Amino acid sequence: MALVLNELIVNAVKHGGQAHRDVRIHLHKGLSEDHVDITLSNPGQWPEPGSAAPAAGRGRSLVDALLPRSGAHIARSQIADRAVLRLSLSPPVLHAESPAHDR
Repeated sequence: MALVLNELIVNAVKHGGQAHRDVRIHLHKGLSEDHVDITLSNPGQWPEPGSAAPAAGRGRSLVDALLPRSGAHIARSQIADRAVLRLSLSPPVLHAESPAHDR
């Protein structure tokens, strides 16, 4: 997951955030205790499906290859002038631990 997060953050900076210095990363508790959503956004537009965007394709392919098949989901959206990506994590990627009573 560290490599996935690194690639997503580097891509957000490289594709829009670097020029505008406006990459936003938010970590949110999900719908249940063992779910977390990480939202990244930067100024820019997602490439149209099927467009010739080789640099974007390499980063997306790398993330897709590294992303666990279970417990991780990526959703991309366009909100006004911002490209937004939400990474949702849940079990088995995340494991909620009970608070330790004997510390």
